[in-house]
Amino acid sequence: MRGYKEESFQDSLTRYFGDYFEISGSIQIFNGTRPYEPDIALIDKRPTGCIRIDIEIDEPYVGLSRQAIHCDGEDEARDIYFRASLKRAI
Repeated sequence: MRGYKEESFQDSLTRYFGDYFEISGSIQIFNGTRPYEPDIALIDKRPTGCIRIDIEIDEPYVGLSRQAIHCDGEDEARDIYFRASLKRAI
C-alpha cells in the first residue's frame, strides 16, 4: 500500500532528478520471507554511478482507507533492523 503523498512526491522527484536517477516506487531489496521494499528509491543512472538513496515516508495513515499505520510499537522490528544495517554499512 502506498501512502497518500508518495505518488505525487515521486512524480516531483522524477521531474527534477529523472535525468540523473532512476526513480522507482517498486523495487525489492533482499529475498526470503520478508523482502524490503522502499517507498521510493533513487538509483544513479551513470555507468560508474554508486549513489543509491532510499526515501521512507512515514505517513500516519493509508491514503484510501485512512487506516492508521506506524502506531506505537508496530515498527520496532523494522527500526532495529535498519539500525543494525546502518552499523554494518559504516
